[in-house]
Amino acid sequence: WRRTVHIAPLPCGRPQVGDESPMADIDDLLTSLERGVQKVDGSQGSRVKLQLAEKDLLHLFGQARNVLESNLKCNRSRLHENFGGSCDRIARMRAVIDAAKLSPTSAEDPRNVELRGRCKSVENVLMVSGCGPDLQKSVLQQKESLWKKLTHLPLQIRIVNYWKLKTASGLVAAAAAEAAAGDNPR
Repeated sequence: WRRTVHIAPLPCGRPQVGDESPMADIDDLLTSLERGVQKVDGSQGSRVKLQLAEKDLLHLFGQARNVLESNLKCNRSRLHENFGGSCDRIARMRAVIDAAKLSPTSAEDPRNVELRGRCKSVENVLMVSGCGPDLQKSVLQQKESLWKKLTHLPLQIRIVNYWKLKTASGLVAAAAAEAAAGDNPR
């Protein structure tokens, strides 16, 4: 199953009345990218699942690369409108790129390499135009937020698997009693 986010090419200049906001499309793509990274992270133990998750994520990386490229080709005010201000969108993209644990083969995929380059170009434009402090602050916040999402999910999976194992071996009651005994002061 592959999630494809349909993003119309951004027209350079001002959007016309009735045009859907390209920012909403970018936000949808960022959400899909975050889910893709979570899927890759959760598939690290299975070679087949990992290959499929990486394939889907690289497809999204290609879409993100195209969005950044079209923004870089437009005038700078459009780029600032879509990625400037608090710089949260480009910071989310940077966090996703940096958090993706790709296999060596997938890491060399042109979509990954080119997305990293386009992201750096957008960051450079924003830095030169005075958004440097906002960008640095937002990158740190977005990386922390994504890190919490990524580390929380595997922990939940490990806890569920642990209790399934204990249930299967009939040790749940013993483990619960052991935990309760540890909570009672003597």
